[in-house]
Amino acid sequence: MVDNLDKHSKIIITGGAGFVGTNLAIFLFEQGFNNVTLLDKNESRLSEIKSFFPKFHLKCCDISQFGDWEEDFHDCDILFLNHACITANSWKSYEKNTLDSTKCVISVAERKKVRFTVLISAMAVHLNYDYGYPRLKKYQERMMVESNLNFCVMRPYQMFGWFDFRNLYPLICFLKKYPMFPMPGNGQFPRQLLYVRDFCKILLWAADTQPIGANFDVVGSEEMTYIEIIQKIKTVFALKTPIVHLPLPIFRFLFNLYLKFDKKSLLMPQQLDTLISSSIYSGEPWKTFGFSPTQFDIALNETYNHPLYSNISCAQK
Repeated sequence: MVDNLDKHSKIIITGGAGFVGTNLAIFLFEQGFNNVTLLDKNESRLSEIKSFFPKFHLKCCDISQFGDWEEDFHDCDILFLNHACITANSWKSYEKNTLDSTKCVISVAERKKVRFTVLISAMAVHLNYDYGYPRLKKYQERMMVESNLNFCVMRPYQMFGWFDFRNLYPLICFLKKYPMFPMPGNGQFPRQLLYVRDFCKILLWAADTQPIGANFDVVGSEEMTYIEIIQKIKTVFALKTPIVHLPLPIFRFLFNLYLKFDKKSLLMPQQLDTLISSSIYSGEPWKTFGFSPTQFDIALNETYNHPLYSNISCAQK
């Protein structure tokens, strides 16, 4: 699936220990790439994943400040600009961990003449919500446009897969922990979930073809409702948790109450509006990327029945 990139090409992934970063590193390792550097400030997480790809270079560093990590950009062929702060208690934290770091990385990439950059943005840039994450992604895209780098932008929809602790994983935890599962209204809210392994294939396609200045909205090919997804999860885990339908006002009240008292919950307040949204997005045709996406049922089984990665996906909090 790679025509132009050499397996010895120097590749850097910022946010390398996160959800997309770890999956991308595993995929590159499987494809035979051997000159890959992961940058992340989460030292414990880097230590945890190091055994997955022992020949890769993993560096713990704060890219919101200039430092010795800059030397890793020398002769860099591909930069996957992947880091972002998803949740924070203040805008200052968002700014430091996404905007300041992006400014630093772009500055270094320009100075070191990185050959091509893939910015991993999000479909959230199309939302009218003005909370942290969509704002950050819009600012990140603007910084790239104003830079002197050769780049393209990838905007994935909500993803799931190994090491997903934000999307499907909290729902699975809830299904396992409580005697019933509350469903907002009739649960007929459309979803276009994207399998992260498919997205990693797309990222490699972008690095190989290098479509300079292009933006790609990427959504799952299967349109399912929220209740269908929950039912499929129940099947994979052989759960018999009953689904209880609640009027939306009651569901909203209970959702906020749950977040208030369950301090360990991985759900976020902003997810409720996304959850009950009926928006359908038109993404880039999959034929553009040269492969067919993985069927949801198969992807779900791969995610939660893998002998190594599934154990980490289901245990990490």
